[in-house]
Amino acid sequence: MLLSTIHIQIFEEFTKDYLVKLTGSQIAKMKNLNQKTVATTLNKFESQKFLKSTTQGRNKLYYLNIEDAQMSVQFISIVEHLKTMNFYKNQPFIKDVVSKIMPLFNDIVIIFGSYAKGTQKKDSDLDIFVVGSYKSDELEKISKAYKIEINVKSYPWDVFKKALKKKDPFLEEIMRNHIIINDIQSYVYILRRFRYEKD
Repeated sequence: MLLSTIHIQIFEEFTKDYLVKLTGSQIAKMKNLNQKTVATTLNKFESQKFLKSTTQGRNKLYYLNIEDAQMSVQFISIVEHLKTMNFYKNQPFIKDVVSKIMPLFNDIVIIFGSYAKGTQKKDSDLDIFVVGSYKSDELEKISKAYKIEINVKSYPWDVFKKALKKKDPFLEEIMRNHIIINDIQSYVYILRRFRYEKD
């Protein structure tokens, strides 16, 4: 499945909340896209079972088909991968920093905060969320070498899963604005299971 830049702009809105329901016109306004192009894209991916829709009045609302576990995890993972690639394309310095710090992590690693929102300034810190452990001493050396403050917030796996179920405000903010830089598929699978799946 090939996804264009426009496809990514459209579908990244669904990665902020897997239950969100949006009209084509809402997405077109948010992303400054042609409404007809958005509508055609949404209809196409609904026909391929990646999306579902419901009607409210005159509006057709689209949402992720998360009931299909395999389909939804694969589709969202692809969108997240391409989001990350676009981020690296626009942020070559951060891409370089990430290449140096990645060996220090083993599991899920996510950029959040100003860089994820696209509101960063020259002196902005790089905020990173980690599931599991990491080598903090080595991270500090890289931070000094690149002259950028790297702030890490970490949750053990059991805490992460429980926090998702309890709708931890910190994790809810990360869900809304994030760039996943390691173990994308695990993040999507666990988020779907522990945050959205009904008991």
